[in-house]
Amino acid sequence: MAATTGAPAATHAATPPPIIQQSNAGPQLDSAQKAKADARRAKMQADLQALNTSPLTPAQKQAKFLKLKTAYEADMLAILTPSQRKVFLAARAKAQADDAKKRAIFQTRMIESQKIGKQINDSMTADQKKQLLTIKNDTGAQAKKIYDDKTSAPEAKKAQMDALEKGYEGKVMAIMTPAQQKLFQKLQVIQAEQIKLANGAR
Repeated sequence: MAATTGAPAATHAATPPPIIQQSNAGPQLDSAQKAKADARRAKMQADLQALNTSPLTPAQKQAKFLKLKTAYEADMLAILTPSQRKVFLAARAKAQADDAKKRAIFQTRMIESQKIGKQINDSMTADQKKQLLTIKNDTGAQAKKIYDDKTSAPEAKKAQMDALEKGYEGKVMAIMTPAQQKLFQKLQVIQAEQIKLANGAR
């Protein structure tokens, strides 16, 4: 159901990012360094939880968050030896460059998606739009039932959602002309790529 036609809250994740990760690309920490990193991460987590429940305004919370983040990153980097910092900073620079590329592609695909969605919408008759709205409403209601189901196993609910999505796509395709179907299929491919990019870059 990803394919369709047609002030963030001032809170911050209570679990801080690890900053320094044990991986093939990053520095390898000894037991003492790992203990220091875990302790600093725990302090940051407590700071974030306190910030989220504080009476500060959204702007004040954001300013406080940036200060906490800067101090956290500095303290985590101080745990490393000079050679470890060099390895870490090189790995982070590469990761940031890769993320920037993915975000650029994501933005391009989003523009393409919006353009195709508009093409489909503009080409639809009033009757098609009415049928599409009915399909969306019915599918949304069924999705809510699956989501609200507290008795089924997660695997079963996922299978139900997958089947519902396929059914939705089939119903939408059935009310479209061949030209609209081609656009809709192209839209699905682009939006599937957007999901992969979003999951990988954020």
